[in-house]
Amino acid sequence: MFVSEKLRKQHDKTVEEISTAVSQFHQRGQKFRIRHGSTNSTRQTATKGKHFVDTGPLSSILQVDQDRQTCLVEPNVPMDHLVKSTLAHGLVPLVVMEFPGITVGGGFSGTSAESSSF
Repeated sequence: MFVSEKLRKQHDKTVEEISTAVSQFHQRGQKFRIRHGSTNSTRQTATKGKHFVDTGPLSSILQVDQDRQTCLVEPNVPMDHLVKSTLAHGLVPLVVMEFPGITVGGGFSGTSAESSSF
């Protein structure tokens, strides 16, 4: 069960908007970048221009299922927020990235699973 119907609807709307934007870039054969709202990278990145898909709004914990010991989260949820939320249900992720501010998506795509505590 989702945390709230309103949150689920917002998630669906945001995913649809992102999907549409990606599809439009693809149809035009146009390159684009993902902008997710923040970074812990020390590399400079281009932040100007029109060729971006913004995934920044995907920052919610949608579901914690205590019985199945699973959770459904969006990619921009910081690990410390995820741990706090799961602990409230007597759970904790099996792997917790060392840097508490790293997002779930950043940890997954950047393979930041170097430790199980912070």
